[in-house]
Amino acid sequence: MSTDLMCQVLRIPGRLSNKAALVTGGASGFGAAIAAKFILEGAEVVITGLSIENGQDVSNELKCSFVQADVTKRSDWEFVLNEVLREHGGIDIVVNNAGATYPSKTLWKGKERDFDLCINVNLKSLFLATSVIVPTTIKQNRGGCFVQVSSISAKRPGAGLTWYASSKAAVTTMRAASKSLAVEFGPSGMRFNSVSPGIGAT
Repeated sequence: MSTDLMCQVLRIPGRLSNKAALVTGGASGFGAAIAAKFILEGAEVVITGLSIENGQDVSNELKCSFVQADVTKRSDWEFVLNEVLREHGGIDIVVNNAGATYPSKTLWKGKERDFDLCINVNLKSLFLATSVIVPTTIKQNRGGCFVQVSSISAKRPGAGLTWYASSKAAVTTMRAASKSLAVEFGPSGMRFNSVSPGIGAT
């Protein structure tokens, strides 16, 4: 079944009407598919990515907004949030989908930059997302939802990608952080969850 057909089959029209959604890593892969699904459900979507060309191509195809951003930089998160607020007046959904890995290699051939890449993109970005955006979602008093995208590699790691699997496992164990955040901010109508997708055709 194609991605387009799957989106149509699972569509619930209007479920996300009047919702503003931010999807990081939305210029390709899972991020673009998530953005497409949200749009089918009625959401107003902003995607982010590093590649201007890819981001503009996807935004033109989906008719959504694109903001170039590096999810490892607080200043970029602040800029993205301001753009979402400027365009949509608020923010309801944040999908932390942006991720990074490196070519599979034996452990001792790994480089420090491989480790830093995975930790900064796959994990630090979640800290920045919540610390920058949560104060705004509280002030706007209309609830919100954060979804952290992990990987099946966190639960079933393979050889050659130790630090990628480790960084994604940290995202998965952020269920503890998600639960803590949910307890703290649940009274404000906010939800925090993580998902661990496997390989998918996007």
